[in-house]
Amino acid sequence: MEGKDLKVTTLPKAVERLASADEISRVAEQNAKVAQQMRIRGEELLSQKSAMTEGDFEEKGRDYVEACDSTVKQLKSNRQSITRSLTDTSKVFTSIENSLLPDKEDTPAWEVNEFRRHWLQKRYEELLSQEKSVMTAAERNRIKITDDENLTDGEKHDKLVEYDLSVTKSLADIRMEMPRTRKAFRIIDRSAYRAIFTLWWSNIGLAMEPEELEKAMHPMLAYARKKAADRYRLVCNGIEYYDEVIL
Repeated sequence: MEGKDLKVTTLPKAVERLASADEISRVAEQNAKVAQQMRIRGEELLSQKSAMTEGDFEEKGRDYVEACDSTVKQLKSNRQSITRSLTDTSKVFTSIENSLLPDKEDTPAWEVNEFRRHWLQKRYEELLSQEKSVMTAAERNRIKITDDENLTDGEKHDKLVEYDLSVTKSLADIRMEMPRTRKAFRIIDRSAYRAIFTLWWSNIGLAMEPEELEKAMHPMLAYARKKAADRYRLVCNGIEYYDEVIL
C-alpha cells in the first residue's frame, strides 16, 4: 500500500538538507550572473555577424553554443543540492497526502472504493435481473388476462389497467434502488487505440493551437522525425520534407 510504511521521521532528514534562504539567494544570483554574461556574449556575436565571413561565424558560433551547453551543466551542478533537497522534501509531503487518495491504488480509500464498487455492481446486476423478471412476468400475465374467456372485455380492460399499475410500481421500486451508472469501456483489441485517437482528434485535436498540438503529440512527433532522419517518409499532404543540416 502506497505510503503505508511512510514514517514522519524521514521528514527532518530531508529538511536538514535544505539550504538557507541566504544560500538559495546566493546560488541563484551567482547562476543568474553567469547566465547573463553568456547571453551578452551571444548577443555580441549576433551583432557582429554582418562583419564576419560565414566560416568565421560558424566557428565562433559553434564555440559559443558548446560554451552554453557546458555552462548549463555547471549551473545545474551549482543548484543541484538545493533543488534535490527541495524535491525530496516535497516528495515526503506528497507521499503523506497520496496515502489517503482514493485514486491511488492500494491506499485504504482505494480498497474501500473497490469493495463499494464490487458490492454496488453486484447489487446493480441483481436489480437488473429483478427488473427483467418483472417485465417478463408482466408480459406473460397480460396475455393470460387478455385470453381469459371468463372475463368480459370491460373486465379485461379494468384488470389490465390495475395490473399495469402494480407492474409500474414494482418497476419504479426496483429502479429507485438501482445504483447510478455511467458508460465505461475496457480495451480488448489494439485497434481500439486508433478509434480513440480519431475521437480525440475530431473533438479536441482539431481545435488546438499548433503549439498545444506539438506538446500533446510530442512522443509521436519525435518518433516521426526519427523515422524521417532514417529516410522513411509518410505519404501525407500535410507534411513537407526538406534537407536539414546537422550541427
